[in-house]
Amino acid sequence: MDAWLSRHLEAIRRHPGPLILEGEPGWGAPYLIAALNERPLVWLELNPRDAKDPVVQGNKLAEAVARALGSPLFGYAMPYDYGLSVLHNHLELLGPFTFALSGAEYGVGLARGLLGLGRAGSRVILHFSHLPAEFRPPAGSLRLGPEQLALTYEEAAALAQGGVHREQLETLLESSGRAYERFLLLLDAARGLFGPRARPSPRGPRPLSGEASATTEEQAQALFHALTQQRRWIEALELASAQLPHQIAQALEPAAQVMWTRGTLELLQHLLRRLPSDPQVLRWRLAAALEQDQEAELLPQVEALLQQEEAPELRALYALALYRRGDLEAGIHQARRAAEAAATPLTLHHWGWMCTLLDPTQALHVLTEALRLAERQQDRYHTVLCSLSLSQTFNALGRYEEAADWAEWGLNLYRHEGLGHDGLRLRLLLEWAASRILLGQTAGLEERLKQESPPLESAGSGLSALFRSTLADLYLSQGQAEQAERIYAELAQTTRRREEYVARANLWARALLECGRAEEALQVARRALRLAEGLPPFFRRHAQLAHGMVLSLRDPAQGKEILQKVLPELQTPLLASRLAQAGLYLARAQLTLGEAAAAEATLKSIRSFLTPGGAGYLAGPEEAFRPTLALLWKEHFDLELEFLGGIRVIHPRLANPCRLRYAELMAVLALHPAGLNLEALTLAVYGETASPQTAKADLSRLRGEGVGIESKPYRLAGRFRADFLEVTRLLQQGQVRKALGLYRGPLLPGSEAPAVVEQREALEEKLRQAVLASGDPEAVWLLAERLAQDLELWERALELLPSGDPRRVLARAQVERLRRDWGA
Repeated sequence: MDAWLSRHLEAIRRHPGPLILEGEPGWGAPYLIAALNERPLVWLELNPRDAKDPVVQGNKLAEAVARALGSPLFGYAMPYDYGLSVLHNHLELLGPFTFALSGAEYGVGLARGLLGLGRAGSRVILHFSHLPAEFRPPAGSLRLGPEQLALTYEEAAALAQGGVHREQLETLLESSGRAYERFLLLLDAARGLFGPRARPSPRGPRPLSGEASATTEEQAQALFHALTQQRRWIEALELASAQLPHQIAQALEPAAQVMWTRGTLELLQHLLRRLPSDPQVLRWRLAAALEQDQEAELLPQVEALLQQEEAPELRALYALALYRRGDLEAGIHQARRAAEAAATPLTLHHWGWMCTLLDPTQALHVLTEALRLAERQQDRYHTVLCSLSLSQTFNALGRYEEAADWAEWGLNLYRHEGLGHDGLRLRLLLEWAASRILLGQTAGLEERLKQESPPLESAGSGLSALFRSTLADLYLSQGQAEQAERIYAELAQTTRRREEYVARANLWARALLECGRAEEALQVARRALRLAEGLPPFFRRHAQLAHGMVLSLRDPAQGKEILQKVLPELQTPLLASRLAQAGLYLARAQLTLGEAAAAEATLKSIRSFLTPGGAGYLAGPEEAFRPTLALLWKEHFDLELEFLGGIRVIHPRLANPCRLRYAELMAVLALHPAGLNLEALTLAVYGETASPQTAKADLSRLRGEGVGIESKPYRLAGRFRADFLEVTRLLQQGQVRKALGLYRGPLLPGSEAPAVVEQREALEEKLRQAVLASGDPEAVWLLAERLAQDLELWERALELLPSGDPRRVLARAQVERLRRDWGA
């Protein structure tokens, strides 16, 4: 290592804070960054074209992290804030790193965000060619600019190694302005060394001479051929648009596919605006504009072209634009026409998606055809997109298990194929979560969603809103109505579209009812009715549903009248969860009015769209809906125990949460339905030193709370249900995923009752062994996260997760940490 590098590296390594490098690259900043490689180097470089595109910056951050770790941690097509949030969440586990940003003047926001990662032993380096006025170096920074980076005579002499005489060395030093790289170039020339010198860069050494520009058509053609052979499609398209217009068609489709997959829509728009507006160019321009909610200004040009040509894929995208504009009938007509003109994965997918608004059953047929075609053509993006739409359609039809399967299949395919469009992955994840909520299989779901929480809050507004509404739905399903209501209220304040407000009104009203704020729920419903004026019938039905729900609890006769009208309307097109919710509230009103037979008929009509776990999410306050749910399942339990991960008892008189000792007694009695004598019960709950009279007194108090307990032997009277027994039953039947879905945590955490401790450990080990043996990567991952310190589970997760799955990085880090901690 030369003396110049040694001098600066020593100063940098001694300094604990961030490093700010100023000046053109010729002053040596890239050489310093490349030499600071004692820890994984996350190095990215921005250029002027990246300045106003946070998605491009996010893509470069994703690439830099993948290079440093050897596999991706997060995908493309998301703003840089997303990647920063992922790094913040996992920095202690994966780090320390050296984070370096070259061209930082083109990404001041990203630069500021990277500074927040300068903790847990990580170092941050920002290189500015010139320091922007809006960036103030933080206190404690080490700043090295041209004055500090200038070569000394001694350092220049060491670089020359006696190859030039003193006077020549002084001339070279003066001519270079004492800049490190310029001096090396002049030194090479003085020595007669004419091979290109390479400058370090994030992707490896880069020849300083750069690629020769093509000055003749023959040279341009040769360069174009070389770029296409290397699959550098974006550069090929830029060259074609500037010098080889006849080659645009060859480069356009693959270049647009790359930019689309990576979410670099600004770059895509920039390049396409320079090209002639033929159908293929307009197709990609409209696709990008729709993604950015900027299609309005492009539609006149699209409409003019569609009057002259069929252009099926452009027409399919135009159909989506019409739907967004509120012209549902025209959108459906155009989508059908596009699919009939040419069956492509895009035209069939868009027609299938439109069919969900008319006939979800027909939509399944069309989407399946689109999927098969995408698979035959090896169109990975549309294959995964079709799996998402199939999941959404199965959810609409009330076939929640199939919806969850398709969403999970899409996620697995996304990872196996190494797709980089993170927005698509996150939509699949949220659809999978929606299916799980409707199935009532929510164990571990909150942790999975919260992993994505900070990144998604900084994503595009539509994706962020979808995430937050899904999280609110989860809270509502878990009985945390106040948390859910806060999110629904925040979404209502920030939404810019009436449709979104109206579509969430029923669940917002549902949360307010559970919070005991019926008057506010009525205001939300009435506002939704007013805002739904002029919208397609689909949205008006949501508003009517919300209004009927609230009135069914305040004025059952009036609520019944509204819900009887809206119930058949929710069947065409079918939206199963909303139909089921309307049926639950209608049946509740009918029961209140003494119409038991009518209530039973209503519930029979919706029973196929409900699951025992999901019905409580769609219904209202627990006390108000207990008779309705009992009639729905034609099951009545005198006592229900939910003791996995906490204490919750469903009983007419016993308060929640009940005393731990009461919970321990009920848990042990549930484990022994045939009963126990007083001595055995005392030993199981209190241990060897306790007196049976203590147990007898507590049993008496528990009876006083209304819990039926028989004696001689002691056992629970009446019908009871316990979640920990249900998990055991599911494991015995081999239904590992369902068992894991119900396992919210250890049995009665905090209890030291001997029988409870024994059962807690036995149940966890049964579940653990079943998950390890299942070979199911999702199940293994969920349990590994939940148990956290289990090395065998993390090793199994690493073994099962596909190579492109971002979670492999985290699993590998957990394995290394646990092996290190345990000396394995």
